[in-house]
Amino acid sequence: MEENAISNDVDGDGLPDNWETNYFGDLSHKGTTDADGGGYTNLVEYHKGTDLTDPNSYPSELMPWIPLLLLDD
Repeated sequence: MEENAISNDVDGDGLPDNWETNYFGDLSHKGTTDADGGGYTNLVEYHKGTDLTDPNSYPSELMPWIPLLLLDD
């Protein structure tokens, strides 16, 4: 891991501090929690670029079963 990446995550939760403060206002949330209740951790939503404030914003490649639902009549 790069030194710069480590220094940008002082609480060590895998979320860059500036991203955490933009979404939460502080560093109290962890990468292992699910802030929007959408079923994906904050860390997964950060890596996939989904909207952490919207429970309906899902990482697309984590839902391969969606096309199956659309085909099932």
